[in-house]
Amino acid sequence: MKELQEKIKNIIEPILTKHDCYIVELKITQQGNRNFLKIFIQDDKGISLDKISLVTKDLNNNEAFDALSPEGFRMEISSPGADYPLKLKRDFIRNKDRILQFFHTNPDFQSPINGKLGEITDDYIIINLKKSAKKLTYQELNYAKVIFEI
Repeated sequence: MKELQEKIKNIIEPILTKHDCYIVELKITQQGNRNFLKIFIQDDKGISLDKISLVTKDLNNNEAFDALSPEGFRMEISSPGADYPLKLKRDFIRNKDRILQFFHTNPDFQSPINGKLGEITDDYIIINLKKSAKKLTYQELNYAKVIFEI
């Protein structure tokens, strides 16, 4: 299954690059001889349905992709959704100045911690709290989730 996943990634990545987006997650499950493929994609601005449709069309018209499974794939391509964990630097850039819940391994303060995402660098992020700020390196950061205010 891992080998099939790598082959699919190798086929889809140039398609995603063409449309200025990237893979967030790729899942393959199998029932009998049918493969079920779920691909979450995103771009740096927040992906549109039109872009998802273009990626889906390009992948459906790709002969190398068709050759991977003689039975075909039941495929779903979508955005990860607003509640999906943020893990990559580009996820944080897209969510700058939003209130997030951060799950981390830094022993100096509690996990999870809620705060406003501030500065984002190549090595760390700054979490702005009411009266202070905390710094987390990407190695300490497990993931974050958007907190929706009502």
